[in-house]
Amino acid sequence: MEDPISHQHLELNWYPPGSRYATPFVAGEGLDHLGLRVTNVASAARQLRAAGAKRIEEIRYRGKVELAYYEGPDGLWVELIHSPTI
Repeated sequence: MEDPISHQHLELNWYPPGSRYATPFVAGEGLDHLGLRVTNVASAARQLRAAGAKRIEEIRYRGKVELAYYEGPDGLWVELIHSPTI
């Protein structure tokens, strides 16, 4: 999949058992987080907390980019990103 504005790509792969590429899932290996572009990090963070996500890192700024990290019930981290320039 490709975002039509940023041209970032998302590719999810699954390999059947027995494939030379198939490996057992180990938390912290492979996919460690998903970054989601949002229009309002604080609002998205409230929604994640209301759904039971655990805050890993408060909202912080890297230049004009706003970031926050949360952990879902499956242990996967979600990165919330707002960048007014994208």
